[in-house]
Amino acid sequence: MDLIDSALHEHGSANRRELERPVGGRYWGPGRFQEALRQAVAEGRAKRLPRGQFAPLGDSSS
Repeated sequence: MDLIDSALHEHGSANRRELERPVGGRYWGPGRFQEALRQAVAEGRAKRLPRGQFAPLGDSSS
């Protein structure tokens, strides 16, 4: 989740696929990236935006 949080703060809002690239989520194993993203939202480290986008907490402009 630290990688997801860092990537969102560094690159801004992104959809799941765009976010998966910089953190290497494709190689984490089946379902692990999606679960980490879900957990990041649940813990308030990221937020869901319309159209499948995710943003760092505190970023309401993206």
